[in-house]
Amino acid sequence: MNKNIYLMFILSSICLLFADPPDWTDNPGAYEFTATISGGIVQNEGVQMGDDGDLFAAFDDDGNVRGVAIQLFPPFGPYEGTPVYEMQMRSNSEGDLLSFKYYDASEDAILDVVETYDFVINDILGDVLDPMIYNFAPITLSFTNVTSTSIDINYDSNTAIAGFQFTVEENVPITGVSNGAAGDAGFTLTTSNNTVLGFSLSGSTIPVGSGTLLSLEFVESSED
Repeated sequence: MNKNIYLMFILSSICLLFADPPDWTDNPGAYEFTATISGGIVQNEGVQMGDDGDLFAAFDDDGNVRGVAIQLFPPFGPYEGTPVYEMQMRSNSEGDLLSFKYYDASEDAILDVVETYDFVINDILGDVLDPMIYNFAPITLSFTNVTSTSIDINYDSNTAIAGFQFTVEENVPITGVSNGAAGDAGFTLTTSNNTVLGFSLSGSTIPVGSGTLLSLEFVESSED
């Protein structure tokens, strides 16, 4: 089913996906065209990132590495002496959608970046004086167990979830919401006009981890 579910989470910090140091390797010979990030800043809630061992890389939808950045330290300008990233991104076609990940060596964590990039041949993005700004995604979401009348919303988060709100398309009338980690945490779950709200009157939170956030029930759809 094509259910466009938009979610806004009230979170205390970013989502971290812990991992071993990644083996991200650039492969220039595999792609015909390039585009360049001449200056990029990666931020964690407004704090500039870039310690020894940190990595910033581009990927396609299949998880193939499309570029690995190097750290620059401008000798002048507003970012003098701070880490600014330069990256050759690679593709075989215009319009290829690339996403970004960041490896934080100090936390041994791989983090998803919110921003994406539609590949433009020979494009140049930013510079050390006016860099592109990239930010971490707050949480990783997915859905499973789709039926004609229900769907499970899953989460993966390294931060406690204090509350959430999301809206479902009007042509998918919501009839109920229940179960999952939100129920286990004692959240009050309500739905009105296809907006689902979860919160705790006692101040409890859904702990760090992953699993099923909740289950939605809706009027049976005749769509494929």
